[in-house]
Amino acid sequence: MKNGQPGFTLLELVIVLFIMALLGSMVMVNFHQNTSNQLRLEATRLGGFLQSVQVYAEIQGATLKVNVGEGGIEVVGFKYKPPLATDFKWLNPDTLGVVDQFPIFSEPLQPLQKIILSSKSDGQTRVVLQKSGVGMWQVGTP
Repeated sequence: MKNGQPGFTLLELVIVLFIMALLGSMVMVNFHQNTSNQLRLEATRLGGFLQSVQVYAEIQGATLKVNVGEGGIEVVGFKYKPPLATDFKWLNPDTLGVVDQFPIFSEPLQPLQKIILSSKSDGQTRVVLQKSGVGMWQVGTP
């Protein structure tokens, strides 16, 4: 700004626009993760949820049924209502779980259980969440 005239110089405006564009691109990168990362996040969350459901099945001595639907997962068969949610909603509505239902037994030793997560818009990207025996739920690729 010269000669006491009010306003901004072209250089100042360009610098401000550059900073705004830089911040905007950083925000967009955080909000638009690629499909594989989103599915891995969903699978990791779901693994933790199913692990806690397994503990409550053992405590109650009940065999629970896990129903996988379009909006998420529902667990049925509790003898009494546990102090945790009995349903699990997808963070990303584009997520699709592939498995009709499978049981979670009250014994610690479980048969092979597998859920395949995929994207509705991109049916090619898949992530597998599986558990066999007494181990934890593992996230992998099919």
